[in-house]
Amino acid sequence: MLTKQQLEEIAERASMATEGPWGIADTSDGAWIVDESGDIITGTTERLSDANFIAHAREDVLNLLEHVSKQKTEIEQLRNEMLDTIGYVMGVMEENRQVDKYLDRVIDMLMGALYNDE
Repeated sequence: MLTKQQLEEIAERASMATEGPWGIADTSDGAWIVDESGDIITGTTERLSDANFIAHAREDVLNLLEHVSKQKTEIEQLRNEMLDTIGYVMGVMEENRQVDKYLDRVIDMLMGALYNDE
């Protein structure tokens, strides 16, 4: 699992990279990674599939960071809901213990009254 610091470092590197989206200039010399204006970001790759991966990396990383952030928020919300549910269940259990004690006393009184008449 990535730490908060690692996620922050990844986000910082992504924010410092050339603005996206990036593209590919496929030439006879290879596939170049270029910015929106066609300026070269990095050198050529032999395979177009590698260039495609690199060209999408900046946007993919930002999308993944956003996804991780949303999931962390959702996990925290679910954790809080679980704690609330546990508290509620414990309260109900305590109420049931009190009701059981009361019913035990009522049964004792009724049994006493029933057998005292004999």
